[in-house]
Amino acid sequence: MKKRILYTLLFGIILSIGISENAKAQDLSSKYGVDSVSCVRNTSLYREFVKQKNYEDAISPWRLVYNNCPLSSKNIYIDGVKIFKSLIAKEKDASLKEKYIDTVFIIYNKRIEFFGKEGFVSGRIGVDMLRYRKDSLLQAYKYLKKSVNSQGRKTEDAVSVSFIQTSAFLYKSEKLPKSEMVDNFSLCMKNLKDRLEYLKSKGKAQKYLDRTSSAIKSVENFFMESGAADCDILIPYFEPKFTESPEDIDLLKNITKLLNEADCVDSELFFNTSKQLYKLEPSAEAAYNIAKLALKKEDIPQSLKFYLEAIEKQTDSLKKAAYYYELGVITYSQLGELSKARQYAYNSISLDKKSGKPYILIGNIYAAASKSCGTDNFEHAAVYWVAVDKFIKAKRVDPEVTELADKYIDTYKQHFPGKEDAFFHGISEGDEYTVGCWINEKTKARFRK
Repeated sequence: MKKRILYTLLFGIILSIGISENAKAQDLSSKYGVDSVSCVRNTSLYREFVKQKNYEDAISPWRLVYNNCPLSSKNIYIDGVKIFKSLIAKEKDASLKEKYIDTVFIIYNKRIEFFGKEGFVSGRIGVDMLRYRKDSLLQAYKYLKKSVNSQGRKTEDAVSVSFIQTSAFLYKSEKLPKSEMVDNFSLCMKNLKDRLEYLKSKGKAQKYLDRTSSAIKSVENFFMESGAADCDILIPYFEPKFTESPEDIDLLKNITKLLNEADCVDSELFFNTSKQLYKLEPSAEAAYNIAKLALKKEDIPQSLKFYLEAIEKQTDSLKKAAYYYELGVITYSQLGELSKARQYAYNSISLDKKSGKPYILIGNIYAAASKSCGTDNFEHAAVYWVAVDKFIKAKRVDPEVTELADKYIDTYKQHFPGKEDAFFHGISEGDEYTVGCWINEKTKARFRK
C-alpha cells in the first residue's frame, strides 16, 4: 500500500508539473541547476540503483534530478524510461499502469526538448506506442516514419521492422496506399543494407551483423505478406533501379528473390536480372533461375545446360535434389530420354529420401516405356508392375503424394497382364519376375482384375 501511494504521488508530481517550478526558475544554461551538489549526489545515487535494477529505490533520487537539473545528462531520460517500464511490467492496477505508460511518453518528449535527436527518439516512441498503445496505430506509424526518414542507416533494427510491420497492417486495412507501402519497404531495405555495410566496415561483433541481417529478412517477409508485392508494382519499381545499378549484386539478388516470390518470373526484368546476376556472381540460384526462364521460353538445350550448372554449384542437398527431380521431368517430358530421366530421379532420391515425387516420376517413365520394352503383349504389360511398384513406394516414403499415387495405381493396374497371357509364359500370381530391357527390375506378378 505504501509503495502504491508513493508511485501515485511520484506520478502526480511528474505529470502535473513535468519539470518543477524550481527547475523552470533556474538558469538553464547551468548544467547542474541551482544546486549542483544535490544534483551530482542524487544522480550518483539513482544510477547506482539502476545498475542494480533496483528501480523502486531509484525513483526518489531520480525524480529530484529530473525536476531540478534536467540538463545535466540525457541519461536522466534513458534511465527514467527504464524505471517506469519496470513499474509497468509489475503493476496489476490498470489505472495506475496507464499513468506509468503516460509518464514514459512524457519522459521521451522531455528528452527531445532538452537533448534533441527527435528522429532517434521518435523511433523509440513509435515502438513503445505499438507495445503500450495498440489502439494508436496511426500515431505510432507517424513516429516510426519520422524516425526512419531522418535516421537513415542509423535507424535501429527494431524501428525498421516495426515500421514495415505497421505499414503492412495499415495497407491490409486499406489505410495506406500501395505506393506508400512500396516506398516504405524500399526505404527500410536501403537503410538496413547501408547499416549492415557500415557495421561491417567498423568491424562490429557478429551478433550485431546477425541482428541487422535478421531485420532485413523480417522486413522482406512483412512486405511479401502484405500483398503489396505484385508484378504491377515490383516491375516498374525495380526496372529503373536495375538500369541505374546493373553491377549491384545485392540489388540483383533482392530483385530476383522478390520477383520470384511474387510469381513474376515470366517478366523480362526477371530474365535480365537473373542473367546479369549469373554473369557477376555465378551461383546455383542464379543458374537455376536462368534454367527455369529458358524452359518457359522453350529453349530446352539452354535450360538443361543451366540446370546442370545449378546442380554442380548447389551445396544444399535438398535444393540439389529438387533440381535433379525437375531435370528428370524435363528430360522425360521434353526429350523422351527415359533412361537418363530415371537416373536424374534416382539422383534426387539419393539426396532426399523423404520425397515421393521422384518415385512418381519413375513410375510414369516406366509406364511410358511399356510399348517399347519387351517383345510381346505380356512383356509390354508386365512393365506396369514395376511402374505401380514405384507409386506404392512413393506414398510409403511421402504421405503427401498418397492421393496422386493412388490415382496412378488405379489407372495403371488396369493395364496389368491377364491370367491367360501369363499362363502361356508360365507365370503365376505372386511369382518373382524381372522386367528386362533397360529397366531391369525385379517385381511380383499381379493380374488384371
